[in-house]
Amino acid sequence: MGWTIKHVPKDFVVREELSVKPSSSGRYILIHVHRINMDHGSMLKTISRILRVDERNIGFAGIKDKRAVVSQYITIPKNRIRKEMMRDLSRGISNGSISLSLIGFIDSDLDSSMIRQNSFEIVLRNIEDEEIVGLQKIKNNIHELFIPNYFDDQRFSSKNIEIGKAILQKRFRDASKMIGSNEDGLLYLKTLPKWLLRLYTNSLQSWIWNLTLSRIIERESGGNVSIIINNHEFLVPLQGINIKELSLPGYGLTDNYSDLLLEVMRDQGLRVGDCIVRAIPFASLESLPRKTKIEINNFNIEKINEGIKIYLSIPCGSYATIVVKSLEAILKHSLSA
Repeated sequence: MGWTIKHVPKDFVVREELSVKPSSSGRYILIHVHRINMDHGSMLKTISRILRVDERNIGFAGIKDKRAVVSQYITIPKNRIRKEMMRDLSRGISNGSISLSLIGFIDSDLDSSMIRQNSFEIVLRNIEDEEIVGLQKIKNNIHELFIPNYFDDQRFSSKNIEIGKAILQKRFRDASKMIGSNEDGLLYLKTLPKWLLRLYTNSLQSWIWNLTLSRIIERESGGNVSIIINNHEFLVPLQGINIKELSLPGYGLTDNYSDLLLEVMRDQGLRVGDCIVRAIPFASLESLPRKTKIEINNFNIEKINEGIKIYLSIPCGSYATIVVKSLEAILKHSLSA
């Protein structure tokens, strides 16, 4: 039996840490959101209803896990909020599984560059005593491990990859049918929130990136273990590999590993030219660098009745669940050697 994670939502706590300081004035309202067991789309709909603003006016830095306790931030243009709502926010609004409170003001819409890191408290159940000892041994040397910066299952839920592929290949009717609509494909897709359309195409982009990094690890690592992402096996090196960044596939691709990236793209039925979607520009994919290794900070372990609780901080865009999967695979390998 493997480690159990997210047995209940409170087993997985994530907090965004801002890199910007709010002020007493600015064009955007900065709001703290506390939510429990609520997915991203439901969060936006709930906030839209509570504050009486269009979902499109809600800015956010990243999509967090559903089965979790989440502390994050959003922004809304100040001119979109009614005065009575401002008063309510200043006192704090609680509505079932979500709470909102006014933090201050900033001059631009929130994005991932404004998040210094994400901090986690994660309860691990069904963990053996010898594995706990192993974790304690590597606690102070966690930086020596090469934990690949893979995208995890949350990115690939349902048919995200196939829908993203259909959009990029301009098969708009196929994409809309997979989402659940029989309307005109392109017109229907244009009615969807931008963040959702980007999620679909980003899913395919992320999948190709994962596959490419795993092939590089297989080629360059002296030994490895494997983890499962979206029912597929991906490799984790037992020793570091000498590659700090790997570009995401997309237009403008220039990378030392571009030949391998292009090979994986072809395997997935995608060309670089497909990454530009002129009919839906915000669904296009740009090639940007992504670090290959997750930088882990503030790593600690606490023994509790349910098993253990681990604490860690990682950059925005990295997945704590990948850290947990990789640590489990590395420890089980070392104990069986």
